[in-house]
Amino acid sequence: MTFSENNNKLIKDWIRPLQKSLTIETENNFINTLGKQKFFNDYLHESLKKLDNLNLSDEYLRIFYEFSKKYNEYNKLDENQRKRLIIDTRKNLYKLGKTLEIDSSNNIINNVFLNKADSSLSFDSDISLIKNVGKVYKNKLNELGVFHIKDLINYFPRTYLDYTNRVKIINLKPDNLYTCIANVKRFYIHKSKKNSNLSIMNIVVSDETSSIKVTKFFLGRRFRSYSFFTSQKSLYIPGTKLAISGKVKLTEYGKTFVDPQIEILKDNNDNFNFSGKILPLYSLGEALSNMSFIKLMKKVLIYAKQYPEILNKKQLDSLSLLSKGESLINIHFPPTQQALIESKKRLVFDELFLLQIKFLLRKRKTNKNVTSQQLPQKKSLLKEFLNTFPFELTKSQENVLNEIKKDLSNPVPMSRLLQGDVGSGKTIIAIASLLLVIEKKPARCIYGPN
Repeated sequence: MTFSENNNKLIKDWIRPLQKSLTIETENNFINTLGKQKFFNDYLHESLKKLDNLNLSDEYLRIFYEFSKKYNEYNKLDENQRKRLIIDTRKNLYKLGKTLEIDSSNNIINNVFLNKADSSLSFDSDISLIKNVGKVYKNKLNELGVFHIKDLINYFPRTYLDYTNRVKIINLKPDNLYTCIANVKRFYIHKSKKNSNLSIMNIVVSDETSSIKVTKFFLGRRFRSYSFFTSQKSLYIPGTKLAISGKVKLTEYGKTFVDPQIEILKDNNDNFNFSGKILPLYSLGEALSNMSFIKLMKKVLIYAKQYPEILNKKQLDSLSLLSKGESLINIHFPPTQQALIESKKRLVFDELFLLQIKFLLRKRKTNKNVTSQQLPQKKSLLKEFLNTFPFELTKSQENVLNEIKKDLSNPVPMSRLLQGDVGSGKTIIAIASLLLVIEKKPARCIYGPN
């Protein structure tokens, strides 16, 4: 175990009892629960203060030290203050734990995918420069809108197959995804009687609990040749250890793996490519196979580290976001479901953030080129309208109306979205705003969707 792995284990072991104590105190309504040896606040005070054996960042050391001082004064806090303190503590412990999971995932990714790079290639290189990408393959990729390495990296999977669910054959249930490790018992392959271009391979595999049939389909002329049949027979000789990952279906022959991923495990090595992990599935059509696309993606994914980062490290930490490069790597080959969730979170953030900037720039440009008519501050129509109601506006309605008055007095056009629950009084504010404008020019209208 490396120093980093050992330190992560120490931190996780430190977090676990703290989270449990915080949960117990919450369930007991923040009464400063007495444990077997100490009161809740004394335990938290000491645990958050003595952090010498943990390799934490200066930021976390500062945060937890401040929490430690507050728990020392826990008995002087009222219930709401205690509740707030516990919420903040749990939030930071959770954030720290999640950071450890992401770091662990990134170590796996770095070891597997980021150890080889061609110095002649870059993020902006043409895909034709990638090794083994010929003219035909290049044209097929171009049809997908992929012209450069950056286009390939930004071609995200449409979905994933989670093969982390490894079980014994006897425990397989129909219509579920599983991964099984088993040995070849029987093998046979034949041409379909209904389709001359279709070959069907059947393998019976078994483990120590039971056996199951595996069916694989091969469509194409090259798969009906004698040489192909011979090559497959030489691969799946009885006793060969396989990893089978896919969906189990109930057929006339009983439970069967239908067209799964099959990987041969050599030298009793269980570290196979995707079995037991999360397999990305891409929208490719019939021209490209998913596995060939994955192999191509592995060659270029290292260049995701060159993707321009729009956030600095401080912003990433405060928002609990992955770097752009890490999110692009994990979106293609997520080692865990948590890594996949964090990657999607970062990519969605970027999309919405850049969209918002685009709208703000457009608004700024519009405000520079267009000026609105400044309206006089007449109050007769608005006052008469409000006096017709047997109630007064709420504080929130008054605040919003005052803001709208201020916007209408500015030389730039107003652009405002009024939000509120059903029945909260948005229509009153809309009509009141309309009356403010009508006092200047009577030809005005209000749109109300039905």
